[in-house]
Amino acid sequence: MTAIRSGFSIGEISQLFGLSVQSLRHYDKLGLLKPAHVDPESNYRYYSREQFLFIRFIRYFKALGMPLKDIQAVLARDMSSEVILELVRDQSSAIDRKIAELVDLRTAVDSFTERLSKAMTHQPGQVFVQQRSERTVIAYDYAMSSTNDLALGMRQVLMDVERTYGFLTYEPAVLASYDDFVRTGIVRLKQIIVEFGHPIDAFEEGGRVGRVTTFPEGTYASVVYEDAFDASPSYYGKLVQFIADAHLEARSDFMHSMVASYVDDGGTGKSLHEVSVLVR
Repeated sequence: MTAIRSGFSIGEISQLFGLSVQSLRHYDKLGLLKPAHVDPESNYRYYSREQFLFIRFIRYFKALGMPLKDIQAVLARDMSSEVILELVRDQSSAIDRKIAELVDLRTAVDSFTERLSKAMTHQPGQVFVQQRSERTVIAYDYAMSSTNDLALGMRQVLMDVERTYGFLTYEPAVLASYDDFVRTGIVRLKQIIVEFGHPIDAFEEGGRVGRVTTFPEGTYASVVYEDAFDASPSYYGKLVQFIADAHLEARSDFMHSMVASYVDDGGTGKSLHEVSVLVR
């Protein structure tokens, strides 16, 4: 490879350092690495040997995950061995934080995978009995009315939760009155609940107070279905009938979880639901 007049062409620098031409042009546009010379007639970019060290520096810290704007700020400083050591230590701490974030993300993904896989093992619409461990939730009172939209109310609650806990760490649900449904056949929602797989504290945001409560360990009659939320009365009815036929006693309201939600080909919102009632 030969130097061309005032330096090395952008293509040669690309080959020498394993950087794409597009990246070099981007660095030029940002002012991070401007060519040493631009031919006024051809508008070709040329880089000097003196810039090799800068290019190596950019590649090194980019490989460590440092944002380009931070690299640009570093290049504007008076450099020394002490400064380099400080930068590497700071970036090491940033990497540790990123690793912790990725571990939390992996935990959330594994938890969701486990919940979804477990729900999908059951025949939709078929009532079954299961043992469940104690679960911690945040519960928000919900006054159901013609003007109180559930989707909006749940979204407002979940926004509060996401600000504090992130959006991959919870499972949204509602608590519906068992006694009212048995008596009238009408679903009356009492609370919006958010279930977590780890200890949590109560908090207040936007005027809504979330109270930490627990669902006890015990035997639950449950049913899984995949449909819109409005289909819930028929599945609540299945649970009530099963409990009566099995001569069991309901010890809780309907705990209705939306395990996974999606929009089908027709544009209709659906979820994989699991509805459970503590029984004895």
